[in-house]
Amino acid sequence: MVRKEEAIANLNKNIEYIKAIKQLSSDSDLCRAAGIAKGTLSSVRNGEKIPMIYPFFDKLCSYSGFTVDELLGTDLKEEILGNAAPPDEAKEMEYKACEGVYAGYYFNTSAIKGRERKDDEEALKYAVILVYREEDGHYGCIGDFGLTREQQEERFNACFVQNDKGKLVKRANFKSEFINRFISDNLYDGTFTIHDNSYMLKLDSTKDSLTMMLNRLRNTPTNYVGGLAAAVSVCTGVYPAPVMQLVGLSKGLLTESPAQIAARLYLSYPTIKCQKEDEREIYEMIRYMIDGNDADKSGRLTGFALTKDQEHAILIDAMNRAIDRTVKRNVGRTIQVTAIDEEDWFYMIKRFEEA
Repeated sequence: MVRKEEAIANLNKNIEYIKAIKQLSSDSDLCRAAGIAKGTLSSVRNGEKIPMIYPFFDKLCSYSGFTVDELLGTDLKEEILGNAAPPDEAKEMEYKACEGVYAGYYFNTSAIKGRERKDDEEALKYAVILVYREEDGHYGCIGDFGLTREQQEERFNACFVQNDKGKLVKRANFKSEFINRFISDNLYDGTFTIHDNSYMLKLDSTKDSLTMMLNRLRNTPTNYVGGLAAAVSVCTGVYPAPVMQLVGLSKGLLTESPAQIAARLYLSYPTIKCQKEDEREIYEMIRYMIDGNDADKSGRLTGFALTKDQEHAILIDAMNRAIDRTVKRNVGRTIQVTAIDEEDWFYMIKRFEEA
């Protein structure tokens, strides 16, 4: 745990480092590029305070690719340059850090079509994904999806063996062992590649294609433990169609409840909200029903009196129109895995890190 003064000093050094690698000449350029407030950055530069996670760190982390812990707890320039390896060697080190067996967690797309109503425990599906080095030096991946929690545990543990010290270690032939034991499953097969800002898994099965992209947060991680992947695939239902969803990956089985895991997959994305015109329409409907049912001074109901069924039908109709407009306004929004989402997932999975 670093002291406040040290954390602020690290943050200022790291801001300079981010400006250098992003080729920005001034703090104003950084504010414009990252979308952070000039006043907040000024208070950091003056050593006054450490800003709140949102929006300052959320935007700075998304822009730079570094975590809050890295920005406050380390001198990134010294750490990265001090541990720098030749480009080819550094890339291979990063591939090796990502190699291994991952537990996957995602929502079953057929459970959210509107025809079915399932809670988190029923809708949550499980997977096992292997990343490995091919003989030609390229990296591939295999995925087994649509599993129950018990099936996930069985397939995950099949990739490990107990050594002479009683510790579980990954089998040297974990890929072939997995394929031989679970060949009857509709396994996905594909490639794993590292790009400038992302890790990319492209997988195919006989019925589906799946592409998953994860944030690349560090240049040379010593042991990649997992993250949140934005995924595009084809949903499995009566009417297959392309879908976008989140897949959480962990290099270790999680013992959290399905509800806890599901909460991390919802992201910190803004909820869909009604706007003023929606509120106004519903308000007008309620006022119309109240005014119409008010008794006049003589104690008689006005001519606009409505039955309870009529009131219910009018109000439901207004609410449905408001909801429909709201959903249409929001349907084009993108899925974004923010730095906050990444950290929420990381802190849940890090204690299950593969030894």
